[in-house]
Amino acid sequence: MYVNSINTMSSAQASTVINKSAKLRQDDFLKLLAAQMQNQNPLDPMDDKAFIAQMAQFSSLEQMQNMSANLSMAQAVAMIGKEVYATIPTERGVQQQISGTVDSVKFSNGQAILTVGAVDVPLENVTEVRDLEDATEVSDSDE
Repeated sequence: MYVNSINTMSSAQASTVINKSAKLRQDDFLKLLAAQMQNQNPLDPMDDKAFIAQMAQFSSLEQMQNMSANLSMAQAVAMIGKEVYATIPTERGVQQQISGTVDSVKFSNGQAILTVGAVDVPLENVTEVRDLEDATEVSDSDE
């Protein structure tokens, strides 16, 4: 009987592969589920309860991702008209501090991008948000 050889990895190599692809996406989950279905033992098929549990986990994962995306959108839109401070990398890789009023928000590849003057700032780079009305009131009371 002929048996194909099996390639093995050391645990260090395996952990490197896992760290590089630590984020599983929806497509990855579906591929794993399809592979599990295709390669199951026909004499001992997967329990239908286990299959239903996996589908429920997939559904809840998808819903959490959608909620996270909607929350980011809401946070970004709420910043329009507010003063923000952010740290962004320059072309030389140096971190640059910028501040200004958020003029608009756009979404690219599921990421919220704030337009501050002529600079596009990813939402994740914002370090501080101030309401311009509050800042005006403080400066008026100081006089």
